[in-house]
Formats: sequence, structure tokens, C-alpha cells
Amino acid sequence: VGEPALRRLANAAVALGSLDLVGVGQAVLDRTVEYTTLRHQFGRAIASFQAAQHLIADMHIAVAAARLAAHSAVFWIARGHTAARETAIARMHAARAARMITLDAHQLHGGMGYVTETDLHLWSERARLGSTLGGGADVAAAWLEEALEDER
Repeated sequence: VGEPALRRLANAAVALGSLDLVGVGQAVLDRTVEYTTLRHQFGRAIASFQAAQHLIADMHIAVAAARLAAHSAVFWIARGHTAARETAIARMHAARAARMITLDAHQLHGGMGYVTETDLHLWSERARLGSTLGGGADVAAAWLEEALEDER
């Protein structure tokens, strides 16, 4: 097995890890939308408050961008390319999105986000581990810089 094949394999693992983080982000987003719709404060759903709507919109944007980047990386790897640039971009987006989404979800859940009766703490731990093991967003930024230099 040559070095290009090993690089493609390593990048495929990173791209699939990025897709896993996208799944974590989507699951947390879905639960947060459901919770903020059901939970009422001051006589109306938390989801009706503008601040909550802005956080949820940012969560949607983050997970969509991460999903698009991860799909792009997988697309190019599946066609035999090393896809170093695409993989680094996917990792950066997915790692940042997973961390941001879980933090915002905790804010929107309030104290309920920290109790063991909900599964948000489990998703947060999975996001934390998944976004740091094998290199987080900062490491992916260095990979991107390397990939861009190699393309020159």
C-alpha cells in the first residue's frame, strides 16, 4: 500500500468522523427545537423569543455548513482523490459546529440541559470527544494550510 492510498484512508476516516459530528449536531438541534417548542416561560413557548430563534437559526446554519463540507470531502475521496483540502475544511466546520451547537443547546435548555434525565449531556460529551480526538478545528486549520501549500 502506497502513501497516497494511506492518505486517502486517513482522510476518509476524518471525513467520516466529521459526518458523525454532523449527526451529533443534528440530533442536538432536533432535541433543542422540540424542547424550546414545548417549554413555556412567561406564558409562551421559549421558541417564540427572538434570542432563542437567533440561536436556533445559527445552529441550523452551522450543521448545514458542516454537512455540506463533509459530503464534499466524502464525494472526492470516493472518486479516488486524496481530498486533503476538503477533509480539513469538513473537520474544521464539523468540530466547531458540534461544540457551538451543544453549548447553545445547553443555554436554551437551561438547568434541564445538565440533569441526567435528559440525554443532552451525553451528546455534549460525544461532541467534545469527537471534536478533539484526532485533532480539533485548530489542527484542521493547520491541515488546510498544508494542503493549500501542497497545491501551489
